[in-house]
Amino acid sequence: MVRSNTVLVLMAAGSLLSQVVQSGRADDAVATDYDTFDQAVESALGFYRVRNYGACKVPLEAALELASSDQKRADVHLMLINAYAETGDAEKMCVSADFAIENMKGRSSIFLLHPGPASTLARAAGRKGKVRFVKERYQKQLEDDPQNVPALVILSSLASDVDRDPVLQVKYLQQLLDIQDKNTDLPVDPKVVTDLARAYARTKDGPKAAVLFERAAELDEAQKTHHLKDAAKAWVDAGEMDKAVATARKAVEVGPDTRSELLTHFWHRGIGQVFLAAKKRDEAVEHLQKAVETTKIDGYKKDSQAELDEAKRLPK
Repeated sequence: MVRSNTVLVLMAAGSLLSQVVQSGRADDAVATDYDTFDQAVESALGFYRVRNYGACKVPLEAALELASSDQKRADVHLMLINAYAETGDAEKMCVSADFAIENMKGRSSIFLLHPGPASTLARAAGRKGKVRFVKERYQKQLEDDPQNVPALVILSSLASDVDRDPVLQVKYLQQLLDIQDKNTDLPVDPKVVTDLARAYARTKDGPKAAVLFERAAELDEAQKTHHLKDAAKAWVDAGEMDKAVATARKAVEVGPDTRSELLTHFWHRGIGQVFLAAKKRDEAVEHLQKAVETTKIDGYKKDSQAELDEAKRLPK
C-alpha cells in the first residue's frame, strides 16, 4: 500500500501522543485546540494507533478544517471511518469513505479495495452491526447511477470481506472494470483486473481468471512474472495444460518474483506445480527444488519437498 508523505511523516510523529495515551492523559489531549493540520493529525494518530477510535473524532474533525488539500482531507477521512463507526454515526462513516475513495489521487484500486477506505468501511460496518445500513445505502446509489464508482468499490468490498461471496464480488468488479475500459482518459488499473481475476478463480472459472491474469501481466510490468504464474495456475484449473505450460514458460523467461524471499518461494512452487500437473518432469523438478531452497518455513519446505518427490517419480 502506498501512503501519502503526510501520513507517513505523521505516523512517525504519532508516537509522542501514544505515550500520552498510555500515561492516562488522553482526555487532556482530546480537549486541546489545534493550530495546524499536522498537530491535529499527530494527536489523532496517537489514539488511532492504540485503536481508541472514539477519541480520534475531535482532532480528526479539527484536521479537516485545517487541511489545505483534498488529498490531506482524504487521509483524514480514511481514519474518520473508524471514528464515526465507534460513535455510531453510520451516515458520516459512509460519507468519509466516499470522500476518501474519490480523492486519494494516484492510489491504486488495491488500496481502495483492501485495506483502504472500502475495506475499512466494510469491517467497521461488520464490527458495529451496520452492514445492512451500508449495503442498502450503496445499492440505492447504484440503482440511481450504475456508474457510481464508490458504490461499486464498497459493495465489492462488502462481498469480499463480509459476505465472502466471490460471485457477488465478480458482479461488482466486472462493472467497475467495464467503466474503466470505457474511460479513455484514464488507464485501466491493473489491480482491478487482478482482483477480478482472483474473484473468478474463487468461483472456479479458470479460463476467465487466466485471461485476466494475463491482462494484468501486460498492464503491470513490476509484477508481470507474478501474474503470469497465477495465469498458468488458472489454466491448469481450467484443464488447459498446453496453455498452462506456455504461460509458465513465459514467466520463466521473465524470471522469478524477487520482491521478497517468500514471494520467490511461492513463485518457484507455483511454476513447479504447473509443470508437475502437466507432467513436465525436468522443469517441475528444477522449480520445486528451488522452492525447497528458498524458504525457511518448515511447513512450506515439507510441502514443497513432497511435491518435489512426486515430480522425481515422473518418467524421464
